[in-house]
Amino acid sequence: MKVIIVGAGFVGMQLARTLVAEGRDVVLIDKDADRVREAGNSIDCSVVLSDGNSPAALEEAGIASADALVAVTEQDEVNMITCSYVESHHPNVYKIARVRNYAYYESAKPVDGTHRVYGIDRAIHPNVVTAEAILSAVRNGLLGETIDLGSGYGIVCLTVERGSPLDGRSLAKLAELDGWSYLVATVERGAESLLPNGKTVLEAGDHIGVLARRDEIPALMRFAQVEGGMPRRTVIYGAGQIGCILAADKDIRNVTLVDSDRELCRKAAEQIRKAKVICGSLTEEDLVSEERLDENDLFVAVSENYDQNLVVAAYMKSLGVAKTVALTSSAAVGSIARKLGIDVAIPIRDTVVDGIVGCLRGRGVSSVHTLCGGAFEILTCTVGARARAAGKALQDLSLSGVCLVLLVQDSPEGTMSVPRGGHVIQAGSRVVLVSPKGDDRAVRLFGER
Repeated sequence: MKVIIVGAGFVGMQLARTLVAEGRDVVLIDKDADRVREAGNSIDCSVVLSDGNSPAALEEAGIASADALVAVTEQDEVNMITCSYVESHHPNVYKIARVRNYAYYESAKPVDGTHRVYGIDRAIHPNVVTAEAILSAVRNGLLGETIDLGSGYGIVCLTVERGSPLDGRSLAKLAELDGWSYLVATVERGAESLLPNGKTVLEAGDHIGVLARRDEIPALMRFAQVEGGMPRRTVIYGAGQIGCILAADKDIRNVTLVDSDRELCRKAAEQIRKAKVICGSLTEEDLVSEERLDENDLFVAVSENYDQNLVVAAYMKSLGVAKTVALTSSAAVGSIARKLGIDVAIPIRDTVVDGIVGCLRGRGVSSVHTLCGGAFEILTCTVGARARAAGKALQDLSLSGVCLVLLVQDSPEGTMSVPRGGHVIQAGSRVVLVSPKGDDRAVRLFGER
């Protein structure tokens, strides 16, 4: 697969690294000489120094032979115009655009799943994706980051508490716990990330990814010794678009929005009547005490200053707020956030990259999510007719260290279920699996040969 990426910022560079590691043919286009130089020195891909919407640059990059175009410059107009040009001259190229302007985003979404405005096959709005991720975590009890796998299942990330029923117990013996019906998919222990097996013993402080049905999450919270329920009172730091999306949601009640930007506060007050809007800085102790912000159940930091989000979330946690969420720049900050006592860290850039990679993976792969700071990824793929796994039981596939199969859907009419070792994989089945990032052995095993 050949992919042309327009825009060599964080998302463009991270996307290029991921695709190159998978053996894709990647070309990066950017008008910034320093970025192009960095990409050329650090990534094994072709680079072009030019404006992304230049027809000549696109043709030089080989758009005529490309399978996909990803436009992720800082300018929505450039991303949309680039897709429009490619649609006019090379309509068979799959086109993805990052769109930050909400009006543009709404107009760029396919109508009835078919009519594509500006020729864009997939528009991605970072703030919308991020707000959805935060709301999902809140609705699932804020155990940790929650990844929706569809069909009522999800991966819930949580920390093993000292003295909890999970502490000191091997995965094989978890089944002895009354009511335990979950699958531990990943274990992050300090700097080490593991694909666990039955002999893996959980320890206090381990950060684990657990497969669970949505209706099973309250019981999982009891095993993790975490109090559940929707927050009764919420403080949101950051009155930008993400903060306003969260504050307007029906599940966020008794909400207070805080921001030091007077214009953002004015707009938020006009837009969200149910929210109390305060213009001020959370670094002012008087503001926190006078407004009794430390008495809230949930604190969410979603300003555009990611470092400040970590600081104020940790500060509010230290004052006694039960649950805290911080918007961060990337998944690499997740372990730092947990050490600061923050319950959930949402990496905005990695969320965008995951969405794009899922669209580009091909070979029947329909979605991709990263876990453990990017050490693992969850893939949803369709088993190829000539796949080596087709017709074989899971226990006969020697999957140790390669992947862990979480869910299987045997037919389009069937439902997703957690397979046992004797489950026979059929061609055409959909499987959800977790594997080390950049290791394509699982895709080669379940995909077309």
